[in-house]
Amino acid sequence: MKRARWLGWLAVVAFVAAGCGGSDSGDDGTVIGIVPGGETTLAPESGSATTSAPTTSAPSGVECGADEVCRIEVPLTQIALDVTPASISLDGGNAWLAAPDDLSLVEVDLAGGAVVRSLSVAESPADVISGAGSLWVITYDFSFGPMLRVDPSDGSTVATIGDPSGDPQSLVVVDDAVWAVNDGYGRVLRVDLSSNEVTDVVGGTDFGGSGGEVAIVARDGALWAIDEGTGSVERIDAASRTIEATIGDLGYSEEVSGEFTSILSDGAKALAATSDGIWVLSDTLNPADEANVVGSGALFLLDHETGDVVRRIDLRLEPGFGRPGLAITDEAAWYLNFVDRYLVRVDLGTERQTFVSLGNAGAVGVVTDGTTIWLAAESTFENDWVGGIDVAAAAAATAALEG
Repeated sequence: MKRARWLGWLAVVAFVAAGCGGSDSGDDGTVIGIVPGGETTLAPESGSATTSAPTTSAPSGVECGADEVCRIEVPLTQIALDVTPASISLDGGNAWLAAPDDLSLVEVDLAGGAVVRSLSVAESPADVISGAGSLWVITYDFSFGPMLRVDPSDGSTVATIGDPSGDPQSLVVVDDAVWAVNDGYGRVLRVDLSSNEVTDVVGGTDFGGSGGEVAIVARDGALWAIDEGTGSVERIDAASRTIEATIGDLGYSEEVSGEFTSILSDGAKALAATSDGIWVLSDTLNPADEANVVGSGALFLLDHETGDVVRRIDLRLEPGFGRPGLAITDEAAWYLNFVDRYLVRVDLGTERQTFVSLGNAGAVGVVTDGTTIWLAAESTFENDWVGGIDVAAAAAATAALEG
């Protein structure tokens, strides 16, 4: 069965450009609410900071309706990199980056604003997370390759872990095991920490696509994994190692014509586990009265015990890809935009949607420690970087927009 995705770039660009209005606008024609402050750039060689001229304007008071997706200006701390990142994860006050072009894993001191070290690996890394005293690395091999267990003290490979029918594409460390979504299959592997071997396979073996955004998270003894072939989310009991529920109706849509199947919307793309439940970032069909054929998106909140959808927030800017692609704080959800590579903020109280423009850079992943949004970005003309946005400053910038 062949698959194709119908894209309409011009319609999306027109939709985004028309999303805001007002007399005060940025270079991209969108309304700007300004928070006083400047941009700080931290160089890894010295760890010292150089600050550009601060913004002196008070919040602008421009008109921006609550149903408009408008730009906010917030101070952005940047830590310059000598490598191109493919993902970002947090490990205490530090971040780990996968750098596939350099075959390396890079550790960044976020408070100090400096690269701590770089560890060479034998395979091209797509993602890295820290857990159980090790670094766990997802690798590329045409699509995705074997998972590596790496000793963080010296970068040596402790184990190479794969499966004959597929390789890990997204993972989470829970207690005595690593759980990983298989590349191209609607199933999950359990890797025992003591033996570094796959001990259980949960789910079916039907082909489910490959190479897209998948995710797996854990909360209260349960695992939540995206089956990208169906755009659904599976709730897996870690003790019994069985699927307890499959949550569909998360936006996936396809159109079958003879031997061809066109994917109109992908469904679930990224997950985040919180005290409120499991947040799902999904690609969905556009409402019938909109001409954007690329698609739309939604945030779904699932009850962590039943899997029931308890809340839905329809998005104005389509979700994009990221490792990971969704971060949740007490006040807002943050995700990456598909076309313009914006960082989008969704206020969870008011459902107000705003975005931060990254200029000539595009984020490849977004995470949070609760007070700061951290992202890894590729820059078109300058060094790539890790950036930090203050959560409170972003909330103030959103509040400054008057409807």
